[in-house]
Amino acid sequence: ELTGRGFALPDLREERVIRQLAGVRPYRRGGIRVEGESHGGFPLFHNYGHGGGGLTTAWGCAEEVARMKTMAGFVRGSRVTVVGAGIIGLTTALRLQEDGHRVRLVFRETTPHTVSDVAGGQWAPSLMAWGSGPSAGPRRDRILRDSLRRLRAEIERDVGVREVPNFVAMGYGASVGKMAGEYLPDATWHDAIPIRGLKMAGTQVDTLLIEPSRYLAALWERLRRGGVEEQVAELAQLDEVRQFGDDFAVIATGMGARELCQDSAMRPIRGQLVLLE
Repeated sequence: ELTGRGFALPDLREERVIRQLAGVRPYRRGGIRVEGESHGGFPLFHNYGHGGGGLTTAWGCAEEVARMKTMAGFVRGSRVTVVGAGIIGLTTALRLQEDGHRVRLVFRETTPHTVSDVAGGQWAPSLMAWGSGPSAGPRRDRILRDSLRRLRAEIERDVGVREVPNFVAMGYGASVGKMAGEYLPDATWHDAIPIRGLKMAGTQVDTLLIEPSRYLAALWERLRRGGVEEQVAELAQLDEVRQFGDDFAVIATGMGARELCQDSAMRPIRGQLVLLE
């Protein structure tokens, strides 16, 4: 894409490429779904459709679920089923565990076989739809700030979260550049981006990098210390979530929500990743 816009990139010799892969981003038209409903009298909360921003917004969306279940009257000791064990399911389960709930985590696959494991992991809400209306803006702000607060607190734990400089070439509208000065520190201008082989001008935006496999493993460790109940299962219909006998449930299945929740707004978008030395 950069070369198509007239930028000259350095020669990326084949021996410098460690791995190339592609994954499917769970994008939802009309906005992420973070809301509650009564499904045939059973209380459900939805948390899916994050597109390219799952690692970026996971903690903020988990906080939204925590607020909603409190408003619904669920107190410490209530039992919850969380369906899905990607970054959204794990952070939601851990956040509810922090509130004193007995958490059951139901999943078909877990790390290292989830979509979250092949994410780029940079803090940047890319390919996300936030919805419309007067509440969309404040909710977006709340989710992003809550997520940043929790992720910055992880840096000292050495679990795969660290601060990194991100360089945005002039004329290339990367989503992380739009966060500078509002959520991230102010951008720094460079007449020549300080990367060997690059001579183009651009800006530096300091953001966070989350290493998915390390971070997901760390979240699992915390959940297990907290006594999470693990159950491998693949649900075909939303009614099946009742079978576990818990007080309420959270659906955090990413693209799986298209079939499980019959949500036609869900659509897959390919995300491609190249890892260099």
